[in-house]
Amino acid sequence: MLLFVCFVVVVSSEYPDEKTARKLTLVAKVLQNLANFARFGVKEEYMCFMNDFVGSEIKNMKEFIKRISVRDRRADVFQF
Repeated sequence: MLLFVCFVVVVSSEYPDEKTARKLTLVAKVLQNLANFARFGVKEEYMCFMNDFVGSEIKNMKEFIKRISVRDRRADVFQF
């Protein structure tokens, strides 16, 4: 699901300008790293300023992934 979301964010042609497209690309990069529990390194050194945020949100991301991965049998639907 995350791969789909990031893909849509990056390739959409509905952006008003190039600057907005770049910002959304950076948001997608942060989401991808957070979902992979990875910090930015040498490859994307310009993004290292986001490592504190990624590190502080890993616990919340793990909880989110756990919650969306468990089926609620009482309601017979997936809980988000």
